Amino acid sequence: MHPLLLLHNKYIPDIVTYTILVMGVEVIVNAFHNLLVDTMGEHGKKFFPLIATIGFFILFSNLIGLIPGFESPTASLNTTVAMALVVFFLTHIVGVQIQGMKYFKQSLAISREMKSQIPETHALANLGDRYADLGQ
Repeated sequence: MHPLLLLHNKYIPDIVTYTILVMGVEVIVNAFHNLLVDTMGEHGKKFFPLIATIGFFILFSNLIGLIPGFESPTASLNTTVAMALVVFFLTHIVGVQIQGMKYFKQSLAISREMKSQIPETHALANLGDRYADLGQ
């Protein structure tokens, strides 16, 4: 059975339907690739399979959620946490591979800076909650 049998039309040759679909997918993949190269540079090409896979998964998961009767898989906390853990660990593994143990020293400095911003962020969140309560 041909995978594009649903799109079969006796007035339009199969090759035209197939070509249009391939061109559409090609445009999307090229857009992902160009975005990746513009953001990460040429050395970011090795991350293209992971980033494109996650991007397509999120895109199609959210599109499934638009169909009545279906729930988006990304609405589940389990799916979100699983994707976040994969990216978190992969980021640190690749960081150590590229920079060696110097990566942890740099990561620790960034961590200290982030800790100093946590009270500030918490204060702003509480301020926003207080103003939200006044509006009710």
